[in-house]
Amino acid sequence: MPTFRSLLKIIWGHKAYIAIYLVLMNLMGVLIGASASNDQPASAFSYDPTRVAVIDRDGSRLSRGLKDAVLAQGDHRELADDVRAIQDAVARDAVSYILVIPEGWGEKLVAAARAGASAPGLEAYVSYKSGAGALMQASVTSYASGLYGYAATTGFDQDGIVAHVNEAMKSEVEASLIPQATTPLPKSFQAYCMFATYPLFASVTVCIAILMTRLNGRAIRERRMGAPTTARRRNLRLYAACLTVGLFAWALTSLLGVVLFARQSLLESPALVTLSVLGLLVYALAILLVALVVGRSRGMAEL
Repeated sequence: MPTFRSLLKIIWGHKAYIAIYLVLMNLMGVLIGASASNDQPASAFSYDPTRVAVIDRDGSRLSRGLKDAVLAQGDHRELADDVRAIQDAVARDAVSYILVIPEGWGEKLVAAARAGASAPGLEAYVSYKSGAGALMQASVTSYASGLYGYAATTGFDQDGIVAHVNEAMKSEVEASLIPQATTPLPKSFQAYCMFATYPLFASVTVCIAILMTRLNGRAIRERRMGAPTTARRRNLRLYAACLTVGLFAWALTSLLGVVLFARQSLLESPALVTLSVLGLLVYALAILLVALVVGRSRGMAEL
């Protein structure tokens, strides 16, 4: 125990580092958490139109029907029929979904449907930043499949095919929001927990680095080597001191976040709060192991 207390005194002798890397950085996390919005989840469904662009190189009745269907579901953006313009729009995420209808697509689709052949393809570009473009692609595929199906099973001309597909697309399905089983955590607490990884990493690694450096000093090292104790006991006490540092940093960080941002959630959603705190504990222990491995590999202390 005297050795263990001595190791803790070495760390406590550098209170300035603890104040800077643990206390002050956690206060920054408090400011970030306080600035986060805690808007409640919507009680009703709202639809944000997808930014879409359609380049119709065909001009047939089927292609116009498909184009109108896409534009009716999205926020239309004008786009030049140029490879560079398409690439720029995708790269800058100016448009979430771009549909290019090739020339002769309408006539080829009708001919393929009545011959039982594969439908001609469409050229589409989907944004990499959201799933809205993928959902629009699914809608386009469904509409094109409808055109193919009516062309294959009826003798309608292109106007009749489009009219019947549009009528079929008017079908509606009732939907309702599924209530959440637990109250979600406040966004302020979530923001605080995400930032908390920085003070945990900085404080634990710095404190252990200081301890290892001091133990590697000639005078202290000679006293440790000459003490009537085994290397195993010295190592265990060193590990215990480092573990105390990690647990202290975790406890202070977690307590600060729960008290300031999650007191109500602790009553309404105790499981979510517990999982968040345990996640920080796992992170603190992982940092502790990394700091010990780095300190040992560099020979900063005799272990």
